[in-house]
Amino acid sequence: MGVGILSGDGGDLNWQMYLEELVKNLAALGLIILVIVIFSNVLASMGFVPYFPWTIPGVFQSTGFLNLSSIIILTLTGIAGVVGTFAWWRYAEQP
Repeated sequence: MGVGILSGDGGDLNWQMYLEELVKNLAALGLIILVIVIFSNVLASMGFVPYFPWTIPGVFQSTGFLNLSSIIILTLTGIAGVVGTFAWWRYAEQP
């Protein structure tokens, strides 16, 4: 018997389980992207664009420069991403 999405003695792929997991994971990713887009638009209308990491590249593209606060926010976001990735690699249960 296979483990996870592998089934049968031949190692065939259990397509139903595979597609269910794929749809579940893509739905969560789609929700995150939708929330970021909506949140970015709300912050833009309130004037907080230079302080939200996902809108800062647009500010740089339109103005050609960034405030010190925007640079600090981008740096801290990048560091948090790298630390989070290393922590995930180290402590998450992986098959």
